[in-house]
Amino acid sequence: GDVSDLALTFTIANDDFGTATEVPLMPDGESVEVTNTNRYRYINAVAKHHVHDRVRDQAEAFTRGLWNVIDKSWLRLFNEPELQVLISGSSQERINLDDLKSNTKYAGGYTPLDVHVFRFWNIVKHMAVKDQHALLRFVTSCERPP
Repeated sequence: GDVSDLALTFTIANDDFGTATEVPLMPDGESVEVTNTNRYRYINAVAKHHVHDRVRDQAEAFTRGLWNVIDKSWLRLFNEPELQVLISGSSQERINLDDLKSNTKYAGGYTPLDVHVFRFWNIVKHMAVKDQHALLRFVTSCERPP
């Protein structure tokens, strides 16, 4: 098929809390049609918008706040993986299940004393480390405890 049949331009529609805006992905993007020739450029621009441009303000605010707490020169001593281990611990270590249990919120009528909850924690206790981290990732989207 021909991409130009989609009638796309180098813009993207943002919906921010119910307010729709059209954002150009390049200078004068609203007048540049997406064609078979420039479609990869359009795809890259959309991806960049979602991954980088749209969260730029929040990321910069986070960085400024972090630098208020920890001196920038100290953070530069570490690369990203080293900093992640310092903050969150290693993904090779066993998870502190006592800490995880004490910070678990139960719902649906379950309590820490429920037989099913007891069995669940007993199974988790005997899991391999990588399986414990996989479970934590499934539940929290992060394989390391906070």
